[in-house]
Amino acid sequence: MKRPPKIILPFYFGHSGLPLGHSCADGFRQLGWEVCCVDTQDESFFYRYVFKRFNKLLKAIGLAQISTAGKSWPWTPLNHRRAQLKKAVETFRPDVILLFNPFPKMYGTEFLLGLKKIGQTKLAGWNVDGPYDDLIAHSKADAKVFDKYFCIHRHGYSSADGIQYLPAYALDAKRYFKPPANVAPKRRIVFVGAYSPRREEFLSAIADLPLEIYGTAWRKRGGDATKRRVMANRIWGNDLLKLMNESSIVLNISSWDPGKTGLSLRVVDIPATGAFMLTDETPELADIFGGQIPVPTFKDPADLRRQAIYFLDADEERRGLANRMHEHILRSDTYADRMRAIANEISLNQA
Repeated sequence: MKRPPKIILPFYFGHSGLPLGHSCADGFRQLGWEVCCVDTQDESFFYRYVFKRFNKLLKAIGLAQISTAGKSWPWTPLNHRRAQLKKAVETFRPDVILLFNPFPKMYGTEFLLGLKKIGQTKLAGWNVDGPYDDLIAHSKADAKVFDKYFCIHRHGYSSADGIQYLPAYALDAKRYFKPPANVAPKRRIVFVGAYSPRREEFLSAIADLPLEIYGTAWRKRGGDATKRRVMANRIWGNDLLKLMNESSIVLNISSWDPGKTGLSLRVVDIPATGAFMLTDETPELADIFGGQIPVPTFKDPADLRRQAIYFLDADEERRGLANRMHEHILRSDTYADRMRAIANEISLNQA
């Protein structure tokens, strides 16, 4: 009898990271795969508790900090993470390693090809970032050495590049669900996501409204108006569910131009919680909602402002649309479906 296929997923698996890795791991497990998760944010004890604190002291007294770039020290982030992944391959003996962008660039092509030789492991890659030219160039280069390569958008490549389109958004009912008790939403607009210039442009247009921002880099890079609206750098788990469910409007704003294709995970996550979603306009929404649901969208910052002001007070219409989006999204593809699409593309000759 053939053993279950085995896969290693190097991704963010810490408590403060994007839960996409956990969603994918659960999807593979539902298909009967054995899964090994490798946290790509893991740091060695010496680096975290000695070196980083020493560098912080140097900065405090005005001295130059010590760089680890290009160093062969085993405790540096790159070398530590390479060692962790190599150890996982040697002990777990996977059939497949699925790397998410930009980790192929971080680990290095030669290192990854060396992992393949350990146990005839197949390499699969998945660009889960936006249609940025530099990342597309890296994806094209990676696809030449990977057994299979996928991308969440359709911009900047063709089938001749060895890249296949595969969206990352899917229903994760384990992490995004509608709380059993209905609550009266507070009159506020919420955005959850990291800073980007495009998001700054849109959120600046509604900074005088009851807006709350949760995400990294806003306090460092945002303008004065948006900085005042930052509530926290991160929010996950039950706190995120509660925030979405208790808010009148939850925004989805892509960090890139959605006209280049590629949808964020929020287009499914938000309606899965039963919250009301207001999102940027893109034809790709039809891939999820099929034109059956009138999803509220905006075209530009001025349109976002008009829509936000309108829906803040349109309680009955807002609740009705939120319910319709929620009911529809419960019938959408799951992460088991997404992982099945990857599995079907990978031919395994198992013992």
